[in-house]
Amino acid sequence: MTLHISPEHLPVTSAELAVAETTLVGSMSAAAAVAAPFPAAVDPVSVLSAAAFAGYAAPFFETTVTGAGHLLAGAQELVPISVNYQGTDTTGGAVVTPRGAAFNG
Repeated sequence: MTLHISPEHLPVTSAELAVAETTLVGSMSAAAAVAAPFPAAVDPVSVLSAAAFAGYAAPFFETTVTGAGHLLAGAQELVPISVNYQGTDTTGGAVVTPRGAAFNG
């Protein structure tokens, strides 16, 4: 497997990911405000349906906010990785040390 990296693209990708995270959080904030189910009528089925679905919104949005945080954290790491890559590539060895991540095979 070959991995081709263009270090000059990593800061641009970082900025794009940060914009995507901001858009995601904004969308989730707007959606969370109206996501609470409301009974369509006073009949038992409508009331019970709204109560049954009420518990799903909070875990969904909590997980989504956590994911958005990981997206932003990853975006912020791309610039230092780009600098490390460019520094090691100019000295003759294309080696990038991991920043807070470890992959166990």
